[in-house]
Amino acid sequence: MTDTDEVRARLAALPPLRDELAGAGLSARRTLGQNFLLDLNLLDSLVRDVPLVPGDSVYEVGPGPGGLTRALLAAGARVVAVERDERALPILARLAGASDGRLRVVAGDALAVDEAALEGDEMVHAVACALQTMPRHHALAFLLHLEPDLQIEILEAGGQALQQFLQAGSNLGLPCTRRCSDREIAAILRLTPRAVIRARQHACERLRKTLKTGFAL
Repeated sequence: MTDTDEVRARLAALPPLRDELAGAGLSARRTLGQNFLLDLNLLDSLVRDVPLVPGDSVYEVGPGPGGLTRALLAAGARVVAVERDERALPILARLAGASDGRLRVVAGDALAVDEAALEGDEMVHAVACALQTMPRHHALAFLLHLEPDLQIEILEAGGQALQQFLQAGSNLGLPCTRRCSDREIAAILRLTPRAVIRARQHACERLRKTLKTGFAL
């Protein structure tokens, strides 16, 4: 089963959209320009008409209860959804919990959001999620070679799940107070410096494929 298949299974286990709307007492408001699409077959059809491949990033404005968001996630997309209707946020939070880190919900007006800053934050979040899909020594060989401020950003974006993954079975303190050399990382991971370099190269390659951008350290 692929990661996308696992996400699809989690999405299928969520309550139907109509039940989510009824539970939240949520109805479309004309003042917000809302028109909720609830037909999942129609939503899937709309997404199929878009040339998406798994891993593509989508910026969604006004997802409402997340009908289109579900279809995008099921297609393997990573989604940043900006929603100003507070009534919809709990529904979107449950959807984010089922997305395996592929959905980031931003509460606010899309017209007031700094998209450049948002893209930078989303990249850090995507790196944090990707690190958890690698062998632990690959992720650490990558992370420990970064400057401390960037280590902190990635660890904060990954939250407790990333911390637990990286520190499993060790007393390793993160973040480090400085960028570690290959020899220092080798001592921490009980590998040779050459093995550390190979592990970091594998991590960078995985990030390039997952995020469709360049990484070289």
